[in-house]
Amino acid sequence: MVFREALSGQKQAFVQLVYIRYLPEAYNAALREVSRRNSLQSSLKQSIQSATQNIHEVYQQEVAKRERYATY
Repeated sequence: MVFREALSGQKQAFVQLVYIRYLPEAYNAALREVSRRNSLQSSLKQSIQSATQNIHEVYQQEVAKRERYATY
């Protein structure tokens, strides 16, 4: 009984060692994912800044139109 438990414990520990061979691939995939997310974040920031600038310009134009209207 004790021998079987010890053997079972060894088998379970060995199964964990099998996954070590996948670590380099998983690590590289994680680095690619971090890079992809950073790129997306940069792109989104640029798009938001551009949209904010466009909205500001439209708003300023509207303010100018209203000021001209108010002078009639």
